[in-house]
Amino acid sequence: MSKANVTVWVSGAMTDPSLVKALTSDVLELDEEKALEAMRQNAEGVPFPADRFPKECYIKRKGKKRGKLPDIFMAS
Repeated sequence: MSKANVTVWVSGAMTDPSLVKALTSDVLELDEEKALEAMRQNAEGVPFPADRFPKECYIKRKGKKRGKLPDIFMAS
């Protein structure tokens, strides 16, 4: 029996504070408690339905323009 090469990919992208963006979302604005519970469940690895994921993320402050976001970032 031959040994297979195993590759593991590890990233620290989501621990980089420069990738945390001050955005809000439709789910958070409509039902804050539901959104916070989804965040807790996500951190624990609990699966939940698609309606717990935001469809839109945006800046809440008027007049604030956001430049191009990085390819990977965390928002709401």
